[in-house]
Amino acid sequence: MTLRTPITLVTGPLGSGKTTLLRHILATKPAKMAIVMNEFGEIAIDTKIIEGKNVRIAELGGGCVCCSLLGEFEAAVNEI
Repeated sequence: MTLRTPITLVTGPLGSGKTTLLRHILATKPAKMAIVMNEFGEIAIDTKIIEGKNVRIAELGGGCVCCSLLGEFEAAVNEI
């Protein structure tokens, strides 16, 4: 039997509160958490905000997860 890991997807346009939500979740000090982040900007600002919070972060950049980065997304999720 394969163990399943629960996954929560947080999506939304720029400025919709995704990073604020992640910061709130991290403030509750979850036992285990990993984040796969699809960064569109030149600088990974969200990653910088979350770094150092005892969380594994996989950063995907250079495209959209649903289109050009699907393979990379699947690999990151499988690694978790």
